[in-house]
Amino acid sequence: MKQAIIRFKFKKINKESVCISEKNFFAYKIINEWPKWSNNVLFIYGPKNCGKTLFSNIWRVRSNASMITSNFFLKDDFKANISKIDSESCWIIEDLDVLLKKKANDIEEKFLNFFNIIISKGNYMLITSKKNPSNLKNKLSDLTSRLNACIVIEVKEPDQNLLGQIILKKLNSKQINVSEKSIKYLINRVERSYNSAKKIANLIDKKSLELKLSPSISFMKKLIDENNL
Repeated sequence: MKQAIIRFKFKKINKESVCISEKNFFAYKIINEWPKWSNNVLFIYGPKNCGKTLFSNIWRVRSNASMITSNFFLKDDFKANISKIDSESCWIIEDLDVLLKKKANDIEEKFLNFFNIIISKGNYMLITSKKNPSNLKNKLSDLTSRLNACIVIEVKEPDQNLLGQIILKKLNSKQINVSEKSIKYLINRVERSYNSAKKIANLIDKKSLELKLSPSISFMKKLIDENNL
């Protein structure tokens, strides 16, 4: 008998499927409300693999924003890069928690300088981080104050629904069909985290190819047992 295929609802943004649940809905919502933000700077934080980069890419396409890396703040190029603010109105800084750990002594001062210019010109900025603003280590109280004043959105670890969506999305990209019963069996027995979803999808892909089997309940049970999921 043909197995029923689980059907989750995905949001299609710029040809990219976005898995949405209450755990990341507010990040998705605020990204799509731009430019009608209550503050010109949005700060999204959450664990690794939670989709922060995906949301950044959605907003980058929507706003034509420029990506900023640590090289932007290098001593020799910083003044020249700052001058670009006059020609660009939207900016993205990913992994601010990593940026602020850089050994350059003046990285915090340079970032605060950049931040203040963005605010003064009425430009927009999206910041991502694994840590919330209050938990970012820096020596400048003004910078902490600026960050805490942003629109701050947390992307939380996935619930069962979102976990299932993420695993299914990854498997669909590999053209692997999974029954609703198999997915439900799986998500009721594994760790609910973005790292777990990524690991599980990769294991299903690998094992289904090796064994030339579709991911049935017995397949999922064996996968869980053999990999201590």
